[in-house]
Amino acid sequence: MVLKKSFVIAIVASACVVTLSACSLPFTHASSATPTISVTSTPTISESPSQSPSPSPSLQITTYPMYYFADTQQGLRLYREWHKVSEVKPADVGLASLQRLVNAGEEPFDSDYKSAWTSGSTVNSIKHVGPLAIVDITIGTHTGTGLGAEGEQRAIDQLVWTLTANDKSVRSVKFTSGGKVIETFAGHVDTKGTFARENGYEVLASVWINVPGQVDGKTPWTLKNPVVISGTACVMEAAVPWELVKDGKVVKSDMTLASESCPTQAPWKVSLGTLQPGTYVFKAKDLSAEDGSIVSEDTKTFVVE
Repeated sequence: MVLKKSFVIAIVASACVVTLSACSLPFTHASSATPTISVTSTPTISESPSQSPSPSPSLQITTYPMYYFADTQQGLRLYREWHKVSEVKPADVGLASLQRLVNAGEEPFDSDYKSAWTSGSTVNSIKHVGPLAIVDITIGTHTGTGLGAEGEQRAIDQLVWTLTANDKSVRSVKFTSGGKVIETFAGHVDTKGTFARENGYEVLASVWINVPGQVDGKTPWTLKNPVVISGTACVMEAAVPWELVKDGKVVKSDMTLASESCPTQAPWKVSLGTLQPGTYVFKAKDLSAEDGSIVSEDTKTFVVE
């Protein structure tokens, strides 16, 4: 569960042309310094979970890291989910991941997360020029609510982080529509430039709980005793307070430490021991060093059989 009230952001096509000076949030050029979090080299944010056995000779389980966002005290921040799909192996996994996110409007499993790409837009193709991916996208026309510069930037980040997670050869992204450069998606952010992953601490939520993806995405997260919960965090002094809730009551609480403090997105782990069968809610938090308020929180429900 997140601190502030989440809202759905929809992309609105805009005929106006904005200049770079009109953008409230800067974009990252491919020539910028290497981001703190790398798709290929940072083990704490690994995006290649082990593959499940294929259900048949013609099908396989493809695991897509997908990025969504939620509202926090730090603003709109990205969260990652793993979506598993039984399918014939796609020729271009990066393209397939964006088409699932945009064309199919694939929504997050966690109801606290949101996507800017719920309907109306289409990823048409991807052209690869070395480490640059040129994504041709048609921005749909439909009514949106509350789309500002930050929301538009996170919509772009969803595309960039999802694509680079699924195709590790891609280091930067450029957007076109019908082969022509797009000037802006919704009138706030200049999209004529080339985008790359920003520093993780600037765009990612400060605390994540890791949940392995399931093929249908709907069955409950089931754990066996002894129960262990893990995640990643970028927090001051590496401190991650947590709570375990059952039937609306806190049954356990404590604090664990990530392996490193911010600006590193580092792993943490909590051993809950043997739990009685039932449904539980685990909460991992990032608390303000100033007043103890919740900066960011991730909440996951699981079942012990």
